[in-house]
Amino acid sequence: MLHETGIILKPDDLGRIVIPKKLRRELGIDSGQRVELLYDPEARLVALRAWEPGCVICGSREQLVQVKTRFVCRGCLSEGLGSKMSTVEYRNFPVFDMR
Repeated sequence: MLHETGIILKPDDLGRIVIPKKLRRELGIDSGQRVELLYDPEARLVALRAWEPGCVICGSREQLVQVKTRFVCRGCLSEGLGSKMSTVEYRNFPVFDMR
């Protein structure tokens, strides 16, 4: 559910807006943290939320392996690669557990 804040923002010449500190605290967004921009074209509505990486295949946020610019969980990686990749080879990838 959306709540009106009474805050009116004006984008600068580069299209940037500043999210007030109080609102960032309520949303759990820390300074320097990435945020995800959501858009509903029918409602002409834009929303923000704190971004957390998730598996691009199943959405899991546990045991993530970064493959180039995307994240895949070990389960989906195992299913996709089958026996082509041993557990020793996993150690070459950074693993993120977002629990």
